[in-house]
Amino acid sequence: MSAALEIAGLAHAFGGRPVLAGVDLAVPAGRVVGLVGPNGAGKTTLMRAAATLLDFHGGAVRVGGVDVKRDPAGARRRIGYLPERAGVRPDLLAWEVLDFFAEVAGLAGAERRRRVADALERAELADRAGVLAGRLSKGQRQRLAMEAALFHDPEVLLLDEPTDGLDPDSREALLRAVRARAEAGVAVLLSSHVLGEVEGVADETAILHGGRLAEAGDGRGRWRVVLRGELERALAVARAAPGVDRVEPEPGEVPALRLALAAGAPDAAEVVARLVEAGLAVVEVRPADGLRERYRAVVDGGRSA
Repeated sequence: MSAALEIAGLAHAFGGRPVLAGVDLAVPAGRVVGLVGPNGAGKTTLMRAAATLLDFHGGAVRVGGVDVKRDPAGARRRIGYLPERAGVRPDLLAWEVLDFFAEVAGLAGAERRRRVADALERAELADRAGVLAGRLSKGQRQRLAMEAALFHDPEVLLLDEPTDGLDPDSREALLRAVRARAEAGVAVLLSSHVLGEVEGVADETAILHGGRLAEAGDGRGRWRVVLRGELERALAVARAAPGVDRVEPEPGEVPALRLALAAGAPDAAEVVARLVEAGLAVVEVRPADGLRERYRAVVDGGRSA
């Protein structure tokens, strides 16, 4: 089954300088994929390409199976997009903003009124429905804009730095709304520079660095195995074990392995059993680094794949 959003070999350059250099990324329905990377990594460029707002130079983007270059109008019907600086008309009341977008989406009558009321509830703005949008806080305007982008029931929601500049309460409220949309079956691609928030809301993460996707996945399937010596022999045994995608020695004085298991492999138990059977002393087994550590390894080490 294909993903709701498929990006294959995406490439783009500005003034001859490559910004994206062959990025592959998939976002399944009902999942949140967090896109992180340093400034200038190409996050916004990727978002704009996926939103049909950039005539990218190479590769392909498909939304619900629709190629964004061959049928941009068809792709847009399947996309909800919230840019970093989403604007809502400040002279409209909160409910009027939503009512306008509901009308544009083709809703009418009782159904339109119901959908607007539901959107206000999801945005936690039911008690602010009669307030001018210009008098709402930034977080409230962001939640309002996100709901406005969803009236046409898109398959994919693109959120470019949606929590930038928000206070903690507003950030938490918006992220709750993001999770709710994913649980309703929407594929969400969310870019952010706040690693903790991405780790908290995303099912998978993708680290963009130097225009390339350096790492993608859910962070699971990575294990640290500490030994009592014989590192080289342990490497050979682990590499021959079933379900192992990659094994690397961990830098440092303590002999340890870093394991990356293949998709579907439940945990490191089989690898550890092979090590013990080979007479190797295993001291500790635990999940490897979280997003922050993986991000630092990519950015500081310049690693890309």
